[in-house]
Amino acid sequence: MTCRAGSPLAALADVTLVSPAGDEAAIVMTRSFASMLALLLGLVAEVDGDAALAGDAALARDLTRVADRWHEAVAAAAVGRRLGERDWSRIVVLGGGPAFGIASEWGLKLTETSQVPTSAYEPLEFRHGPISVCEPGMLVVGLVGGPRYE
Repeated sequence: MTCRAGSPLAALADVTLVSPAGDEAAIVMTRSFASMLALLLGLVAEVDGDAALAGDAALARDLTRVADRWHEAVAAAAVGRRLGERDWSRIVVLGGGPAFGIASEWGLKLTETSQVPTSAYEPLEFRHGPISVCEPGMLVVGLVGGPRYE
């Protein structure tokens, strides 16, 4: 999986998934991660014809609606800018289950952009130990949501 069809990585692969919308030259590559994640999730939702993954049809529907919800991303960016106006001593990003990978990547991006040490944890893992070192000046962000079980 790549954002550049003509890259050395793509040339070595037998099969490539290309997300040209994610091609960027920034040091902190946020667009590439988001576009490749959406591409991969869409592929999983399409290929999973046996419904081995719960909610694959809902995932495919949700991915097609991402552009319609861009206003939410803009609002989240405004919150992010306000958070960036503070001097945080440390940042923790919490994400459970499938969101843990996204929390880890988000933590990396936060460290790269803010120069503030950032860690990612599963929420229960954080509650089990690291929460004990929370102090004023530390930001804890939780990625909430996920599949609804009916």
